[in-house]
Amino acid sequence: MSQQVHMDIVRRAFDAFNDGDWDAAAELADPEVEWHAPEGFAAPDAARLLRGKWTVREMWASFFSVWDEWEMTPGTLLAGQDGTVFVPVQFTARGHGSGVPMTMDYFQVYAFRAEKILRIHNYLDRSEALEAAGPADLLRRPASS
Repeated sequence: MSQQVHMDIVRRAFDAFNDGDWDAAAELADPEVEWHAPEGFAAPDAARLLRGKWTVREMWASFFSVWDEWEMTPGTLLAGQDGTVFVPVQFTARGHGSGVPMTMDYFQVYAFRAEKILRIHNYLDRSEALEAAGPADLLRRPASS
């Protein structure tokens, strides 16, 4: 499967997130998808690893319910090793009720099984995310991007 197909799946996932369409986002995921929270980001009693597309879908719905508005803006997607996709992300939101704005930059590395998202690793450190995606000389933009 081409790296371009993986990148298109990631773009469709961001479209679904930004539309609040959790079911559409879940349909892009493998039934055994894993979602890994960034080190030091999750609440002390929160799981850093979630498994299963419906478990992950419920986490998304719960997380986004605290915001009146939000946008997840992907930066330039890079093709990594073994079909992975590296994505810099800017999350902007306004708190539900409080109106307090928030902006956060982070990085994701997606892995795939067939045409479904199998793993999403989230990182606060760009270097860690790039290392996880593969050697720097392998990270590239596909010719058609």
